[in-house]
Amino acid sequence: MSDTLAPQKRILHVLTEASSPIADTAATIIAGQLERGYRVAVASRAEVFQALSAQHPQLRHIDIPARPSAFDLSAGTSAFRLHKIYRHIDVVHAHGRHAAVLAGLGLTGLPTRMHPPIIATVGRDEDDSLFGAQHSIVARTATAVLGTTERVVADYEDDVAVAERAQLVRTDDQGFPRPNVSAKKMRRRLSADDGRMVIAVPIEAKDTVELTEVVEAIVALDKTQSDRRWRVVFTGRGGVRSHLEKLSHALDYVTVAAPSDAVNVVNAADIVIASARMTGLDSDDVMNVGKATIVVGNERLARAYGPHATVANTADEIGQAIASYAGSPADRISDGFALRKRVRSGNRDHLVETLLELYAYAETLNA
Repeated sequence: MSDTLAPQKRILHVLTEASSPIADTAATIIAGQLERGYRVAVASRAEVFQALSAQHPQLRHIDIPARPSAFDLSAGTSAFRLHKIYRHIDVVHAHGRHAAVLAGLGLTGLPTRMHPPIIATVGRDEDDSLFGAQHSIVARTATAVLGTTERVVADYEDDVAVAERAQLVRTDDQGFPRPNVSAKKMRRRLSADDGRMVIAVPIEAKDTVELTEVVEAIVALDKTQSDRRWRVVFTGRGGVRSHLEKLSHALDYVTVAAPSDAVNVVNAADIVIASARMTGLDSDDVMNVGKATIVVGNERLARAYGPHATVANTADEIGQAIASYAGSPADRISDGFALRKRVRSGNRDHLVETLLELYAYAETLNA
């Protein structure tokens, strides 16, 4: 998914509110797209548009009366106005669940060949009273759902072509999970305070290719890296967690810890193995802790971590990456520091670029 959206494409953002992490992120995305020369329109109430503080000759405002409430009585009017302009739009990005519902309703009566792909950023902190009805509309009409939590991603992963975590604009420690146990104390709890190398694996405990390759690499440590002492800690939640627990009985250097301890384990680790789907943490959370990280996943996921994470997708590659980091304390420290610096800087360019790639991919899915 490395192709980006063609610069002549027309992007419509649908917003119903001006003050929320999703809205703040939308403002950053819109500014970044305008800087790159895209033709951008925002469908919202006038006060929401004004709150974006975006002034650019390529930016247009389309007034819709939409409000963030699921009981918005103007929903029909908003959806009809969207419907009328969709034939002039290439990609729609709806920010918030209600905005996604309106964007989906706007497709009603429009010939399929004229449907723009809809990317929906959906949060879990919204009114759940009409969740079932809203979910069915978004699931039926969105090409991609970007969920602010793993729960949202799980809600949609069987219904849409792309369901993954949304990247939100955060600064300093805002929104990042913080360890509530010191690294020293956590290592003692893990029986790893004797100088052994600790590897944290917060990947979801589901039957995936990524987890299978990680497990194979971990099992091989006993043979390929037998000169070192290890403590490998799985914290993911999922259907194969019981298999990981059995593995911990077979290999004395493997432990399965509580999902709620994910950030504590990562903070205590020397090396982290991350993937697209983790329990209790996302890529920004892992980078914020500042530990050497091995990324198991696709090219776009790897770019989220930047050049200072090691990408490995097979058991052999994962094993080699573990050996490399284990043998170089300087690399572990410098790469971990670079990851923390990357996420603390906001990484706004990366956010904009990856979304443009997703838009291009959604277009191919919608063709």
